[in-house]
Amino acid sequence: MIISLAGSSVEPWYMDITEDGGLVCSTWGDKIARVQVDTRTVAFNKSVPQIEYPCGVAITPDGSILVTDRYNNTLHLVSSQGVWVKQLWSVPSDGDQGGPLRSVSTDGSVCVCVTCSGCVYILDCL
Repeated sequence: MIISLAGSSVEPWYMDITEDGGLVCSTWGDKIARVQVDTRTVAFNKSVPQIEYPCGVAITPDGSILVTDRYNNTLHLVSSQGVWVKQLWSVPSDGDQGGPLRSVSTDGSVCVCVTCSGCVYILDCL
């Protein structure tokens, strides 16, 4: 099934599907959005000030949202309501210790996914 959000205020970029059939996505305009696809209602479409360039998104088993920030080379945890919770890690710069995923860069598009058990995978598409 193809679902068009044409005419909506949401222009999805990277996305993930929620357990209830919703869609969580990063959008043009540096926002994070949640759309209930069957009714085409937008629960939220807002900027998260701590994230400058939201890229990849993934839903965690508890419904929270993982968001990669391409501009700041970071991974953030956002609540299911689109409220920033915390930064989980950062990619090291020269001389910086960075976070635990030291081999990840964000020169290209960054995708993130989460397994049912909560394991996080990140793909750096250069």
